Amino acid sequence: MFVDDVALVADTVVGLQIQLNTLNTCKKNKLKVNTSKTKVLSFRSGGPLGQREKWYDNNQPLDIVSGFTYVGIYFTSG
Repeated sequence: MFVDDVALVADTVVGLQIQLNTLNTCKKNKLKVNTSKTKVLSFRSGGPLGQREKWYDNNQPLDIVSGFTYVGIYFTSG
């Protein structure tokens, strides 16, 4: 099976980290996640990210961006 793009959506910081950890369990089935292409977009009502708003894939910090294109649609936090 081939998967080209995956989007995870959560309404809490902890919820997204749980999903990332679950995705890691899929790696046992030879799923490879390119962490250099993995981005986090946090939708919030202004201000800087909180101290808790950091996400990791296999103990590697993920890039947090203010916008990105997913399947041809541009998403932005602002």
